[in-house]
Amino acid sequence: MNNLSIGKGTGGDNFINTAFQVTLLPVGSCLQMFGIRLKGNPELIPMIEHTIELGSVIKRNLNVSAAYKIQENLPVYMIAPSSQNENILLNKPVNIPKSSLLDFTATYIFLTGSFTTNLIGNMAIPFVEYPYKGKIEKSNIPLYQLATMNQYVINPTLFLFCNFGFKSKYSSINNVISPTYRLTAGVNWILMQGKMILTLFGNDLLHKSEPAITSKYGVVQFGQSSDPDTRMVGITLKYNMNGFRNIFKKSESNQQDLERIIK
Repeated sequence: MNNLSIGKGTGGDNFINTAFQVTLLPVGSCLQMFGIRLKGNPELIPMIEHTIELGSVIKRNLNVSAAYKIQENLPVYMIAPSSQNENILLNKPVNIPKSSLLDFTATYIFLTGSFTTNLIGNMAIPFVEYPYKGKIEKSNIPLYQLATMNQYVINPTLFLFCNFGFKSKYSSINNVISPTYRLTAGVNWILMQGKMILTLFGNDLLHKSEPAITSKYGVVQFGQSSDPDTRMVGITLKYNMNGFRNIFKKSESNQQDLERIIK
């Protein structure tokens, strides 16, 4: 099945307002209208984004899509001289008048016997021009992302899970962001005929989930490294006291949630 989506919206640090989205399907069309408004930096101009996206589902387990976005007044952070004193450099939010982005995403679901895996890959190529020391520079280094969610069923009451996420090194204007890696693993036991679930898990086992950011303007270099220790080993215990049954069914929105992990 193929589909084509065309959308337009406004947003930024000032506010976000999605005006409309049209999705064209093989059997008809769907029009969604919604809006979210957030107050933020009043000095920034709201961003306007035009998006066209083409997607296809191949053999029910492979989903590929490509999108092209044109952005007006893209809000970014960059080091630039102060408007009051050129000898003072500020790392401040600014608007980029014109920019665009190519985005490619592939999702694959693999199921065999007791093993299930979900793979999501993404490549985003920005095309940004920005003022730098009296001339125009370009920023178009691609960002690569990968997420995988895996489950292995040992028996009907015991299964293992392991999730991994990767984001490559990339640049945003004159800022360079280091790669990140996140690994989570654990085991689930279903006890007492389904009334109790015991989970042992480890979160951020590689301790590399937070990026370091380096900014440069001429010979001046500024860097920051956020290093909160989000590593955790834990245990959870859930007990169903009154015969509660989960009445919620899986839907296609689950797949959309998985794709949001890497965006």
